[in-house]
Amino acid sequence: MRYFVHRYMRGKALSLIVLDAVVVAGATASAIWLRLGTPFSYSFSADGLRYPILFIIGVHMVVLYYHDLYDLRGSHSAKRMYVEVAQSVAVASATLFGCYYLLPELSVGRGIFLINMIILPQLLSGTRVLYLWAARQEALVQRVALLGEADEVKDVGERLENSPDYRLVGCILSGEADGLEGAPPVLGPLEELRDIVVKNDIDTLIVAMRERRGRLPLQDLLYLKLHGVNVDNQANFVERVTGRVPVAGLPPSTLVFSDGFRKISVYQRIKFVPDVVLALFLLALASPFMLLAAAAVRLDSPGPVLFRQRRVGRAGEDFEILKFRTMRLDAEAGGAQFATHGDPRVTRVGRFLRRSRLDELPQLINVLKGEMAFVGPRPERPEFVADLQEKIPYYYLRTVVRPGITGWAQIRYPYGETLKQHREKLEHDLYYIKNISLTLDALITFDTVRVVLLGRGSR
Repeated sequence: MRYFVHRYMRGKALSLIVLDAVVVAGATASAIWLRLGTPFSYSFSADGLRYPILFIIGVHMVVLYYHDLYDLRGSHSAKRMYVEVAQSVAVASATLFGCYYLLPELSVGRGIFLINMIILPQLLSGTRVLYLWAARQEALVQRVALLGEADEVKDVGERLENSPDYRLVGCILSGEADGLEGAPPVLGPLEELRDIVVKNDIDTLIVAMRERRGRLPLQDLLYLKLHGVNVDNQANFVERVTGRVPVAGLPPSTLVFSDGFRKISVYQRIKFVPDVVLALFLLALASPFMLLAAAAVRLDSPGPVLFRQRRVGRAGEDFEILKFRTMRLDAEAGGAQFATHGDPRVTRVGRFLRRSRLDELPQLINVLKGEMAFVGPRPERPEFVADLQEKIPYYYLRTVVRPGITGWAQIRYPYGETLKQHREKLEHDLYYIKNISLTLDALITFDTVRVVLLGRGSR
């Protein structure tokens, strides 16, 4: 659990989840007391409504998460918070109402259900507004300073924008300030590092240098670390804050000696069996929808129902990916090109299939053949891979695992249209490969369901 929280969830988000769970439990117990007059202790007893209450808590937590109400970035006005929470409670209530017909033993009764639906928006929105206000107070935000070269400092500063957990105070440069326009303010010279950190009450000092040999003030850094300042390097800090492994200027030794990339081959062999079992189950479950999608594609535009295309798989081996066709037949009359957001080549049915992700269902056959997994980097076309490998460092590392139907980059980043965007998608893919695990696969799958239901995310 500690590993999961450290890697994938901020402490503030976790504490907000716990607070919401307590609020939902307390509100439900209050509704039971108002309706039945029983004490609170009875509500949570084995003879009372313990399991219905736990079910109510679980449904509300999932719906709140799917409404992005645990994303602490940006500002949240009280009015906006109330509207979003009220919408979430309405969806959770509708979900519970439907579940009670299937699982009547989990029902709490109509009176309790209605009281809960009335009081929960007020309680959840009120406590969350107070919590978010408190979480943004200066005492609970880490003050960060950057030590390094101008371009590296600017890069880390941009990645820290809108972070709810860190406040970037400024930087201490180890070289010239050329190219620092729009970056954090310079706090002082490197020779005064100790005094600068103490004077500005810095909690975390990030070393952002490409070449450190003979340039790091090691004695000063050791002194600061021994006196309670968290000293970290650029790669580790950016990975922890953004869920990406930065590749610009990253020396190979950082990857070689990093805490990761150790379970890839073993985990790939282990997860092949559950991938195949799940693919068979989903093919049986989705077959009616696939038949409807095939008919819609055929009626909407002339051409084959299935789209087949060469993609680069594990170890650089090509395979033929299967999808429902979503573009016109002449989509690449002028040669291969990347798909873009709002691509005009997409048909009417294709737009719906892409938004709902139904066009990906034929890839279950690729999973059965062992060419793809459910979770992994999205496979690219050979003609694009050759070009991207020349321009983006470490791009070849995407192929050390089987490509996936969904992935870490797909749920966290939009279409890759420019070279910079492809580099940033690679950083997300490297994060997945470095931290590959059942826990991360489960989190990606859980978030993919949200992307499908809400029509968000990328391809």
